[in-house]
Amino acid sequence: DKNMAAAVDAAVDEAAAAVEATSLNDEDEGPSGPDPRIAKLKAYMEDHSPAEVAAVVQTDEYSKGNIVINDTLCMNKQGVASYILVMAAFGTDVEAFTANPMSKQVKANKALLKAYANETPKNRIPLLGAMEAAMLASEEARVAEGTRKNNEVYQVLCELFNADVMGDEEEEATAIYMDWEEKQNISKEFGLEEEAAEKVRELSQPFFDWLEQAEESDEEITISY
Repeated sequence: DKNMAAAVDAAVDEAAAAVEATSLNDEDEGPSGPDPRIAKLKAYMEDHSPAEVAAVVQTDEYSKGNIVINDTLCMNKQGVASYILVMAAFGTDVEAFTANPMSKQVKANKALLKAYANETPKNRIPLLGAMEAAMLASEEARVAEGTRKNNEVYQVLCELFNADVMGDEEEEATAIYMDWEEKQNISKEFGLEEEAAEKVRELSQPFFDWLEQAEESDEEITISY
């Protein structure tokens, strides 16, 4: 029945609008400005250990409730926590990444990322998804600067891998990265358009090529770049 279908569509649209209106916005969306949880976590990070930060961002205080990212509603608890953590630790400011590339920041924050992802496996793929926009912003800064050789997506993934962020076991960690590569829908959950998601995968390809070669050689994996 066409009338019934129209009524259902209208109800869905109305419900979605209501949810979005009551949701906290990210740094780039809506009149309410940045989600206050991001600034709150930044302040918390100043005088707390990586383990404490990784633990607190997973509590209801930070992860409960929705967040709108580039007009996309993120409702998954792990997704919300991962996004807030990434924005607090790195952000997506291209100018800031020019002076301090994300790959270097990942190296400096490896204890935090490892505490968040390695000790809580369900956070791993959402964390990678939440990092995609930041990786692209840092890559934009690299291209504009024109002095760094390797692309930032590749370098960030290398830093994550070498720090055992996705697990201490190489086989397990490799499976996580492969799973993320295939799950392009994870990008949509964090407001990335299809073209941007494809760009991330394109830039990550050297990393996956190397992983495959290393697996075939059956040697201990340490990525150099």
